[in-house]
Amino acid sequence: MGSLSLTGDESAIGLFVGRAAAANPSFTCSDDPHDPVRATIVEICQQLDGMPLMIEIAAASVSVLTPGEILDRIADRFRVLSGGQGRQKRRTLQATLDWSYDLLDPDE
Repeated sequence: MGSLSLTGDESAIGLFVGRAAAANPSFTCSDDPHDPVRATIVEICQQLDGMPLMIEIAAASVSVLTPGEILDRIADRFRVLSGGQGRQKRRTLQATLDWSYDLLDPDE
């Protein structure tokens, strides 16, 4: 599976919003493109290159962080997405990404 669309059907944004709402039932995001929360989610999805696993992990962070706080921490992706639990979780996440990448055909 590759990156999700960031335009058109907005599947990356939809994935983030769905997972965030599951992690935090009080989380809401409108369909209005001028909504600052939605604009932040669009930026998060772009920063994560539309990668579904990364988007799901980031969205789960909505239970403890706002979308703005998540975006602020994206620069150090593995620190925030590993839940801040240190080097072992970062290695686990990196191993998962490496395994997934190794499954791709050379053309992909």
